Amino acid sequence: EKAPELQAISVGSRRIAFTGATPNDIGSDKLEEYVRKGFKFCDGRAVYECVNSPERCLWYAAPYWYVGPTKDLGKAQGWLCCHDDAPCPEHVREKWRVGHGQQMIDAPDIKCIPVGAIHVMVAGDTPNSLNSDKLGEFIRQVGRAINNRPVYSQVGNDERMLWYAGGYWYLGRKAEMGKPQGWMCVRDPAPAPELVQQIWRVGDGHSLHDAINVKCAAIGARCIEVLGITPNGLHKDKMGEFQMLAAQEVNGKPVYEKEPSTMPMVWASNGYWYVGKRDELGKQAGWMQVRDSASLPENITGTWQVWNQADGKWMAAEGVKVLAVGNAQVNVSGVTPAACNMHTDKLGDFVRLKGQEVNGTALYRRKDSDVRLWQASGNWYIGPASKAGKMAGWWRCRDGARIPEQVKGCWEVGDGKEWHRAEHVRCTEFVMPRLMLKGGTPDDRHQDKLGTYLLCEGELVNDRTCYAQHGNPSRMCWFLTPYWYVGKREEKGLGQGWLQARSLAHHPEQIASVWSVWRSADKKWVQAPDVKVQ
Repeated sequence: EKAPELQAISVGSRRIAFTGATPNDIGSDKLEEYVRKGFKFCDGRAVYECVNSPERCLWYAAPYWYVGPTKDLGKAQGWLCCHDDAPCPEHVREKWRVGHGQQMIDAPDIKCIPVGAIHVMVAGDTPNSLNSDKLGEFIRQVGRAINNRPVYSQVGNDERMLWYAGGYWYLGRKAEMGKPQGWMCVRDPAPAPELVQQIWRVGDGHSLHDAINVKCAAIGARCIEVLGITPNGLHKDKMGEFQMLAAQEVNGKPVYEKEPSTMPMVWASNGYWYVGKRDELGKQAGWMQVRDSASLPENITGTWQVWNQADGKWMAAEGVKVLAVGNAQVNVSGVTPAACNMHTDKLGDFVRLKGQEVNGTALYRRKDSDVRLWQASGNWYIGPASKAGKMAGWWRCRDGARIPEQVKGCWEVGDGKEWHRAEHVRCTEFVMPRLMLKGGTPDDRHQDKLGTYLLCEGELVNDRTCYAQHGNPSRMCWFLTPYWYVGKREEKGLGQGWLQARSLAHHPEQIASVWSVWRSADKKWVQAPDVKVQ
């Protein structure tokens, strides 16, 4: 049957970012990141929504691309415009213009580039472990680009960078950034490193060697939740919370396992995401599937299906969705403005309400009270339960982060008439205040370095929490990519110590790899498989 109304449309990258500067910073606050809005189009072009301000959009109204208020979507007007009929904004070649009073002026420095995930992970085995210590987690530097590609710095060691130059992606020193050199490279013009399809190569100072097991994958929330209603409750028991496995990828994308059970897992394969058995990991098989090439499961927009064994067919499960849920508990606290401290009692510890969501994000309840924490239209709010999901509350923070502990914006508190900035209020994830490092070491070496370690509150080392031994604070535990160390306080932050464990875990209790102890007699690390963190 003919379908004359169907048409194929080029949609380009899912996420784009504006870089550069406007004359005298006019309208520079509109130069943010925008994400494609599902299947919404204007004049045969995709529509994009501002990540941090959903009330702003990017659209095409022939013959211009516009950035303007969402209420003006489709109209030939906006704060910025560009006379170019490119199918996607990242392909625009003409100059952007910015509104100044009653006229539009040229802004030649503005560029629109495709970008990927905020966090990526470069992981895998290298030949003879060559430069394997350079692998790890990288964070995109928002608003910055080199050679029309985003730039990344390594989490825990910002002297290591990831960039694009001359047809290659490079992993190298900060001092080399932008140059065609580094410890590792891959020849691939992908707009973001997690989209690379070619083989990475690693250098030994003289030549390059194929590193076929090295992959770059996007990283989202460390915890996701698969929730919703399935037909006749099929495979409802396979849903729930899943933890991302640190420094692991399958088919170039992150993989997740369910807690407390280790059977159900979430992975991607050949354009699909699956929920299935551990022994099917990486295959095109499972109890649940969705046809969607999203880099992260929380970005999935397709319709999930569940397998009906009785009828031998897949059944649509339109009510199923995946949320980025982050930590089970967060804390919002800090010094409030002197002009307004009437709602300080609304801050504190918030617990995530499992299985519940509003506006596609998790919902939180303050301990021992009816106060809620939620997101609405690019803002996080703290308010009464009756307002949950609405753009109203005692506190707010303009930030499009999907989980509250990733919020970087400034919190504000209202007095009924106006909002007051609370620069020192922060939302942080719950961290274990006390750890126990226990187990036997070879020949009891450094056994006295084990024991109880207490959290150093408010102190970060290489973007990770650190700990001091109870009763002997001169001994500490800290992170330096890609290892966790136990060593002397004066060595804090350095790549040395009495014990080490190779792990990108965000907290020591998440370490799953084997610890090693330093044997100074023959100057080498010896594995201590019985050592664990509890």
